[in-house]
Amino acid sequence: MRHAIHPLRLRGGNGLCVADVIRSMKPFCCTLSSAGVHVEYARTAPAEAVSVTRPYAIGVAFTPQPMTVWDVGRHTRRRSAIQPAAVFLTASDALYWQRWEHISESVEIWLDRPRLDELSDTSGGPSHVQFEYRDLIDDPIIAGVAARFRSAMFAHEPWNPMRIEALGEFLAVHFLETYHGLHGIRGGRIRKLEPAVLRRVTDYIAANLGGPLTLRTLAQLADQSPFHFAKSFRITTAVPPYTFVTARRMDHAMTLLRTTALPVRDVAARAGYVSLSHFLRNFRSAWGQNPHEFRDDLRG
Repeated sequence: MRHAIHPLRLRGGNGLCVADVIRSMKPFCCTLSSAGVHVEYARTAPAEAVSVTRPYAIGVAFTPQPMTVWDVGRHTRRRSAIQPAAVFLTASDALYWQRWEHISESVEIWLDRPRLDELSDTSGGPSHVQFEYRDLIDDPIIAGVAARFRSAMFAHEPWNPMRIEALGEFLAVHFLETYHGLHGIRGGRIRKLEPAVLRRVTDYIAANLGGPLTLRTLAQLADQSPFHFAKSFRITTAVPPYTFVTARRMDHAMTLLRTTALPVRDVAARAGYVSLSHFLRNFRSAWGQNPHEFRDDLRG
């Protein structure tokens, strides 16, 4: 459930602990986004105000409720107990949460609808995916993905956007196969990338380290879906795409530190990092020292 009052919004990697948020009595919300997926985490105290789940969401309620009252749109009222990890799939109507008795902790996920349409169309389904409202679903896969997104928001080390994108792609495939009866999206044997294809992808990565790199863009270079590309890349290189990209960004940063006098903030930007703190954490993780120490060692 998303709180109706403007809550605190933080990006992932804020270093907060989920337990600290749950113990707090203050409304709390944070968001996570990457290509193809947007995620919101919310924690709300009971009976604060009407909360709203926007249309076309995949929602997971993590905390049990002995009795909850909500409206589907403005015409249907539902009353029920909610079990932990209950899944809600909204359609064109928003959900208006009127009553809940205990602190509520939830994750809501919005998948990119044009991407869902594309996946459906290429798998022999309709070119426009119709959403159907369902509630109180027991779906451990959706619950598990939501829990991983929640962990990403509270991780001390921010997740690579490509990793978030890959998890969203996995969820999109599961959603279409399970709730729209499409088959074969995951089908076909996963093969290694041909050497020429791998070179095309890695050359593109090398030429674009200073900007955003998305799983979808790399998959297009290989003429594959993001889902299949992520698997093919991993069996070809032994690492997932986001790990490979991070390593190349760190190599590029080290070269800039060694060959230029650029300030560290500029080095971070040229290595594709918007957040300096994220860059510093990744650099220390890769090389065991911060950029200033690295330069000091070069000077002897």
